[in-house]
Amino acid sequence: MSLATVRGARAALLVVAFVGCSDASTQPAAPVGSTGGGSASAYVVTGRVTDAAGRPIAGAEVVANNQLLVAANVVGRSDADGRYRLQLPEIPATWAMSASLLRSYDGNAYRLVLEPSDASTFAGNRGAARDFTWRVQGPRPDGGFYGSPVIAYHDPENYDLVMEDVELTLTPVGPIIDGSAGRTIVQRLRATADGDAVVDVPLGRYTIAAREAASGRPPRALQIRRRNTGSYASTLTTSFAAPYGTNLDVQQIVVEVRR
Repeated sequence: MSLATVRGARAALLVVAFVGCSDASTQPAAPVGSTGGGSASAYVVTGRVTDAAGRPIAGAEVVANNQLLVAANVVGRSDADGRYRLQLPEIPATWAMSASLLRSYDGNAYRLVLEPSDASTFAGNRGAARDFTWRVQGPRPDGGFYGSPVIAYHDPENYDLVMEDVELTLTPVGPIIDGSAGRTIVQRLRATADGDAVVDVPLGRYTIAAREAASGRPPRALQIRRRNTGSYASTLTTSFAAPYGTNLDVQQIVVEVRR
């Protein structure tokens, strides 16, 4: 996930880290459907956390964010079957649900935001059923993507290099973060709030090659390196950095290219 897509609704996750929250992780789980369609009870939120294949995820952090009061979130964790149950205080308030999990990969620790079955808010006295799914790629309901960007800059000496003409080829090295094989991605850079980038890349370790593919001219291989780091080469093998650790769901690869 990119830094530009963190602001807004997802800032609610940060509140959990350092304000007084109620911990409902010890509440017994109530069975619900896998699509968030379980029956709701007043002042109770239930649901299940799974990966994209429907396998349960234990230990995911689930947050009921109070839209009325500050420092009044309710926090719980999914059990071995991926189920959770949060008991809300009996106050007149509206709530929004979010969930995240922590994963380590290639020496890095990441906080990953999960996809809700229903992103709408709800009144506490109605309760809700909300499932969450771990997606490694695809659009998020609040904007941005579940994948992360590979951001590219040109070497200062190549000031005339048009970045929209630069094409990156990303070849996965081993399984990606969810254990699947991943796939090769070939895309031109596009302008984003984070800079010129290939967006929505599943977290993994990749060998990256770059070429200049300007219209009307033969493609030209470019050299590549991590930005301001090391020597240029024909390819770069690397994984995503998490510049803010697990405090924010920000992961990125930043490279530099030259002719």
